[in-house]
Amino acid sequence: MAVFKLFRSLLKVIFIATGILPFFKCSSGYKETNGKKTYNGKEITDATFKILNDAFATDSATAYFKEHPITGADVTSFIALDEHYAKDKKYVYYCNESRDGQTYFTTKRNSISTIDGALPESFKLLESGYAYDKQAAYFEGTQFRVKNPAALRVISRFIAADSSHVYYNTKLVHGAEGKTFEIIDSHYAKDQHNIYYYGFPSEPDADVKRICANNENFKPLDYPYATDTKQIYFRTKSMTAANPATFKILDNGFSTDGNLVFFQSKKIAGVDAKSFIAIPLPENVSTDGYYATDTNAVYFKQYKLPGASIESFTIMNLGYSKDDKQVYFHSTQVVGADLQSFKTYPHGMGDADAEDKMGKYFEGKKVREEE
Repeated sequence: MAVFKLFRSLLKVIFIATGILPFFKCSSGYKETNGKKTYNGKEITDATFKILNDAFATDSATAYFKEHPITGADVTSFIALDEHYAKDKKYVYYCNESRDGQTYFTTKRNSISTIDGALPESFKLLESGYAYDKQAAYFEGTQFRVKNPAALRVISRFIAADSSHVYYNTKLVHGAEGKTFEIIDSHYAKDQHNIYYYGFPSEPDADVKRICANNENFKPLDYPYATDTKQIYFRTKSMTAANPATFKILDNGFSTDGNLVFFQSKKIAGVDAKSFIAIPLPENVSTDGYYATDTNAVYFKQYKLPGASIESFTIMNLGYSKDDKQVYFHSTQVVGADLQSFKTYPHGMGDADAEDKMGKYFEGKKVREEE
């Protein structure tokens, strides 16, 4: 949180210095206060101008999304459904405002589209960007086919269901029963027959996947683990070797049942479970913190670091570590690295992320320098 506040403060200083700050402030949209109509604080004097909500308005001849005219809209029948959807007697509209990644603070892009095939007379709004008419469903203005549009219900931002089927990001989830499908927590769901794991579109597990678990006894543990008393699950994978009765979640992606140790869903071979501990990251170190040790070895994820000294082992930045003899990148030795002069760059530099007196390195490999 402190880092976020510092970043925000730095941005504010930059915006004040460059004059961008007034543009960056959140806009108020259309407002009417004490009979005075404004858009983003600028007064509107047209007596025929009618504010529908923060995003939509009409005058005697034109409908507007923010300050942009909606070409061809029928003003007399035009209504706003929320701050993105609107309709008239002929069309349904989806309007959105976005910012370009490279010019985020200075460029806004507005999209005003007529939804092909949408039926205004039966079009109804749901929540989280979903809507339906008598023949189809819609998500953020894009049509998708469902078996029973009138029964469509929103389960979460990217999951919806009708009386028969479940839809993830508008795609059919094969085998899931829409009528009984429900969310258990932020990543697990169920219907009357099965348990499911779901990710978000930005995550590696971006889908709804069935887990072969017992419905009645299924219980999420600390994310991303769960159990049905017979097995432990890591996301969608069954950890068949783990004993649920003694299972314990450790730090850094590790877990144990007292006899075996795991990294995520993978069993670590040859580890001493009784002495196994996860190594906390030092302050001001930015790296994958998947390090641990037992009485015999140092581990990165499920791999032993070859020959690493437990007593002198130190975690560095950017995936590097060292002991009193060797430098490592993740679980492998950095061949030829000079221990005394080896250092990483705070945020990477060009094609290298580390160097010693002998040369530069990127992800543990020596970089060939241009002559």
